[in-house]
Amino acid sequence: MATGPAPTHTTPPPRTPRAGAIEAAYTVLALRHQTVPPVANFKDQDADHEIDIVAGDPRPIRADTALSFSFGFGGQNAVLLLTAP
Repeated sequence: MATGPAPTHTTPPPRTPRAGAIEAAYTVLALRHQTVPPVANFKDQDADHEIDIVAGDPRPIRADTALSFSFGFGGQNAVLLLTAP
């Protein structure tokens, strides 16, 4: 069982192409502006899962690192660990 605070989760808007460069750009902008964008179309969270989902409005954060996950067709996957300068 994990200890500590639940990780904060967000996703790019669904109208955005799922290109790795676009998702990385969202992550860079979130770090630069110290704001996490909300998950699009999120309504209800399962009470059995302790995940901090950003819903409704963007949330201010204090972070110097973030992960960007990109999963493509045919197993073309990438994960970037990005850090603020």
